[in-house]
Amino acid sequence: MCGVIGLVYEKSREDLGKIAAELLKTLEYRGYDSTGAAIQGDDQEVVLAKGVGAPSVMVDELGITRMRGRAFCGQVRWATFGAVTDANSQPHVVRCKTFLYGAHNGNVTNCDDLKAWLTAEGHAVLSDNDGEMVVHTVEHFFARELAKSSDRDEAARRRCMRAALLVAAAKLEGSFAAVIVDPVTRVMWAIKQGSSLYFGVGADDVGGRFAIASSDLSSILKLTRVVVPITEGELVEYDPSAHRIYGIEDRTLKTANGPVKARAGDPIDREPVRSRLRAKNTALVPPFETFMDQEISAQE
Repeated sequence: MCGVIGLVYEKSREDLGKIAAELLKTLEYRGYDSTGAAIQGDDQEVVLAKGVGAPSVMVDELGITRMRGRAFCGQVRWATFGAVTDANSQPHVVRCKTFLYGAHNGNVTNCDDLKAWLTAEGHAVLSDNDGEMVVHTVEHFFARELAKSSDRDEAARRRCMRAALLVAAAKLEGSFAAVIVDPVTRVMWAIKQGSSLYFGVGADDVGGRFAIASSDLSSILKLTRVVVPITEGELVEYDPSAHRIYGIEDRTLKTANGPVKARAGDPIDREPVRSRLRAKNTALVPPFETFMDQEISAQE
């Protein structure tokens, strides 16, 4: 199952680690084999803390609760590809062709083939985890797009990443969701390709505006009730002040004026909505003893 989170604030917070810890513990029902957080402040330094163990224990042992910063990418793992080891825990920070970090939720079924290809292309693959293959694959095509671009500003990096994600998504087989972060701009991308993913926006007095993507709706509702629906085959590009949804593949969209054909990479207009749910509405309720049983029971 696993669970992934990507949260970015407008201003740095002394308590970002405490927020990250609470969100990771909310996702514990999705995975308790390992826990991890990558946290970035006002510069390009990324602090990575991850290891084997459940979030309820590891957020203190890893020092996540004491971290400060503006951007947080986190993951809880239920092991599928690769053993339960520190190396296979997520997020992954990569610096082979360029500099990225990220994590995923779900299963990438061509993991072994991707590892062989990435290794042949000069990537230092440190684990057997399919999440690392996702991040390296995006890194590979992002570096290629950057090399083709003559511009070096943020707008150019965004264009390059969108192009890279479309190519990477076509190469990745299976069902997954992922959060990828460009540490140069602190822009995040959340991809929904067959696994659970929610997105919300909000603001508070300490961190200012923020945006969050998560595998779990209740974790978003802890911070905001303003959500933007994300559907299968879409990605959302976001920073604290704005977001934009893009299609990953060619498809036909239903609109008030009838069906409209959209190409991969075309922007999709979708307004935020206010959720009627609160975090307590998504809590564990009797007779269920685990969130996993409760979630399975809720499936049609």
